[in-house]
Amino acid sequence: MIVENSVFLENSGNTIDLSGPKLGSAVRRSVFASNGYTGFGSNGFASSSGKTLSKNSLIIDGSIFNDNNKSKLDTACGASCGAAAVKLNNMSGYTVKNSIFENTNARAGGLWCDIDCSNAVMVNNISRNNGGHGIFYEISSKGIIANNLVYNNRSIGISVYSSEVKVYNNTIINQDGGSVEAFKVADDDRPAPDKGATWPYSNTEEAAAVVTLCTNAKLPPNCRVASPGPNTNRVEYVNNLVVGQPNPGARLNNFANSGIPFAPNTLASDYFSALDYNAYYHKANQNLYLWGTTDGIKTPAALNTLIAPINQKWDANAIQVTDSLKAPDPFVDRAGQDFRLKSDSLAATNKGKALPADVAAAIGVPAGTTPVRGVIFPATSLPTTTTTTTTTVTPSPTPTSTTPPASISLVGLANGATVGDAINVQANVANAPNLARVEFYIDGTLAVSEGIAPYCIGGDSGGICSNYSTAGLSAGAHTLKVVAKDSTTELASTTINFTKQAPSPSPTPSPSPTPTPDTTKPSQPTNVKGKVEFDALKFTYFTNLTWTPSYDNIGVASYEVRRNTESLGATTTASFKDYNLQPNILYTYEIYARDAAGNVSAPGAARLTGRCFLIWCWAE
Repeated sequence: MIVENSVFLENSGNTIDLSGPKLGSAVRRSVFASNGYTGFGSNGFASSSGKTLSKNSLIIDGSIFNDNNKSKLDTACGASCGAAAVKLNNMSGYTVKNSIFENTNARAGGLWCDIDCSNAVMVNNISRNNGGHGIFYEISSKGIIANNLVYNNRSIGISVYSSEVKVYNNTIINQDGGSVEAFKVADDDRPAPDKGATWPYSNTEEAAAVVTLCTNAKLPPNCRVASPGPNTNRVEYVNNLVVGQPNPGARLNNFANSGIPFAPNTLASDYFSALDYNAYYHKANQNLYLWGTTDGIKTPAALNTLIAPINQKWDANAIQVTDSLKAPDPFVDRAGQDFRLKSDSLAATNKGKALPADVAAAIGVPAGTTPVRGVIFPATSLPTTTTTTTTTVTPSPTPTSTTPPASISLVGLANGATVGDAINVQANVANAPNLARVEFYIDGTLAVSEGIAPYCIGGDSGGICSNYSTAGLSAGAHTLKVVAKDSTTELASTTINFTKQAPSPSPTPSPSPTPTPDTTKPSQPTNVKGKVEFDALKFTYFTNLTWTPSYDNIGVASYEVRRNTESLGATTTASFKDYNLQPNILYTYEIYARDAAGNVSAPGAARLTGRCFLIWCWAE
């Protein structure tokens, strides 16, 4: 079964449940969004009653799973137990890569494989803003969880209740909350369904790999003889970058003796075959580990003192950076969700452990690579800034970016216009997250440098652009160049021409009557509408606002546009383009008419939510 280039949107329950996928089944470049329950599910069994499971090699690649479980059906297994962006069961040899799992509702998680999964590869994904786990590999065996960006989930970032799992080079950033942890390893005491059966109990490929785990005298006397799963052991947790939550009492790692409140089969002391080279950024005095039943372990040294009786040494090469979680920050722009590492951050300069061949192949880097700690970005990234120099680092594991370059649009002065002794120009800059200032040049000479929006050549008053005097310009042709810059670099520019008209002969003045003050407000703008349109030249979406013009006894001078009470600037026409639309955010636009005397109308209003999936955007 092949699913490619498809969108599954706003169904009341699941979208696809794939039962017993055959070799070569795949989901590629597709979107599963805003559905009532799980975005995509697959069970390796051919039917609910069958017990035949063979290698299926299902591939999920380059797909987006957004805003699923809209019905909020997951209630901690009270009414439902399986909601997630992607929920897999009894799967052998599957691969999930280059995909995004985000915004799953209620307690539902991102990527979850539960019960009797094996030989899994979960690499180069993003799992963020989910109600449950970011990635959960449960009661299973053998897998690679590597190079995933996992952040802002409302439960555990990555959970492993399985054996022989290699967890390498993930970046995990905790959301704040009492039960939120970055990484958790635990054991689950659920036995195979039949007495004497081994795990994976239905996977003929793996069932032959039976090993004896109950060799440690400290384990419970009822410890079973079983295959590699579900007893948790031989986990490798290496080269991961963990950022703690602001709450100083919260822990980063949880190596608990049991995943559920029963006696475990194995203990924390048996979980790991490798636990080292991880980097931890957290508040001073914050709990770093829970080991077994001992909480409040704040350093690797304290952990090793605790576990000395089992003759192990963990996280000997770990990095700890304890600070306010703001500075020094390892990321290029955490607030802007650019999680590339600064080249002088400790997570970048202190390299991790060389990657095993299978992990390197799964991520797509040369065998034996000695990487940074945390996500390894591909080698074609844009340069990134550091606190001292500029360098080049590796790009995001996300699907290929389609973000257009920065651009400038001008309001108030058209190319080729003829002007008098004043102009009123506002510059709107799109796709420039590091914008620091906008410069206006007339005939090559800097006229104004504006550092705060709205960017107006004459400055602004109350969010309305003021006039800029051109009285000193000679009659004839002139150029206006507008440049957007970050702290050092030009991001975008645009140039238009205008003509300064010659002054008219002054008539002999005659005494003028004293004018009557204008106190009449313009009428309220009506029929305010907003829709989302695509600008092919700028390759971006924008909100196109239109309204019925207001009336005034003297004349309407301009319209001020506000979005969620924030002024976006002014226009002299009954339309406005807002290039700052973000998906799935409710915007309230208000339009105020203003006359030359400064009288302001009551607002006309429009409300819309921009929705975008793949290349389609619209307004609700």
